[in-house]
Amino acid sequence: TETAWFPHASARLGQEYEDQFDTPDLEAGSATSEASVDISQQIPGGGNLDLSVKHSENDSSGVYKGTTRTALSVSQPLLRGAWHGSEPKYTVTLARLESREARLTQKKRILESVSRGRLSYWQWYEKQKRLSIAGRNKENAQRYLSTARQRYRIGEASVLDTLTASLEYLRALKSEMGAQAEAELARDRISEFLAVQTDACVLDTSESPRIDSLPSASQFLESVERFDPELRVFEIVAERLRLQQRFRKNRLLPELDVNASYSMRSRSGAGANVSEPESKALVSLVLSYSLPNRNERIDVRLSDIEQENNRIREADHRFQLRNQVNNLLRQWNLEMQTIQIADAAERVAGQKLEAAQRGYEVGTVDNLSLIEAQDDYTEASLESLQARIALKEFEVAFDEITGNVLSKFGVKW
Repeated sequence: TETAWFPHASARLGQEYEDQFDTPDLEAGSATSEASVDISQQIPGGGNLDLSVKHSENDSSGVYKGTTRTALSVSQPLLRGAWHGSEPKYTVTLARLESREARLTQKKRILESVSRGRLSYWQWYEKQKRLSIAGRNKENAQRYLSTARQRYRIGEASVLDTLTASLEYLRALKSEMGAQAEAELARDRISEFLAVQTDACVLDTSESPRIDSLPSASQFLESVERFDPELRVFEIVAERLRLQQRFRKNRLLPELDVNASYSMRSRSGAGANVSEPESKALVSLVLSYSLPNRNERIDVRLSDIEQENNRIREADHRFQLRNQVNNLLRQWNLEMQTIQIADAAERVAGQKLEAAQRGYEVGTVDNLSLIEAQDDYTEASLESLQARIALKEFEVAFDEITGNVLSKFGVKW
């Protein structure tokens, strides 16, 4: 990635000693020392800048000689491997695109995770409301049983009426126990998602869920297309394919390189007070061309096909996205109408239950009619609850596809 632009450096240090055993002179022999440093740096445009410094010393029988060689060269391609066709530029740009795609994928997964948490919350809310309704039914059944027993004592109710009220109380008690188990399971799921203790999860069900209004279909679709990570991925893939195509086409061009070099050599040694450096400069223009093989031409053609396939997949995704948005909006409007009907039915069922309760207490309504009114009210309450939970689930889906999962709660993304 970015390390492709880092310089490459190497250093070498060596020493060699040779003794002359065939001569009695103790100072006979030679010692040679060498030290070199090479630095190579890729430059924008696909060129290379190379610097080499080498110093050698030789001490032979007391005679010292030293040589220092310095070379600086620049090579810049003009056609093949130049600018956007250079290997480092291609590698770094491709890595940046892959990094952007990875960030989009990560963002999508985070939003999906938060959305699952919100859905778990509303499932917990629904189970708690069902538990509240079951508790209300049990209290009513207990009150009906107490009334039936009192009426039986004074001779206004039969044994069958008392048994029926007892059976209704047991049924309400069983329903409450089942609702309690489901509520605890839902609370366990939300606590597991939040990674907190179960006791730390507290839910207030005293108020009904707030239903926010939605923007128009065109505004909603615009928000979806502006955020949708899949569309951003298609854009990144298109950019990556264009980059690959330019790079592959560049591989078909001839090589035309301009080279410039400068070298200098200086010597020093016994008897030389001032070294006399030798320098040489060279500029050359090199042209070479090899016929592209079949695989290179096929790669270029494949780039065109891959770009066309990506455009087709993007158009298909946009079409499916529009259908998804339209379906969600239609379902949202349908659930809004369902809520209005369910609320009206719940109000009517509540009024009928109150009337049946008063009639049962004065003996004008039998227990079967009271049970029927209670069941109707419970069913209407559950339908109203389910409609609101369905709207909250749609709201979670809306926030996820528009990217408002976190920003809706004041979290900047």
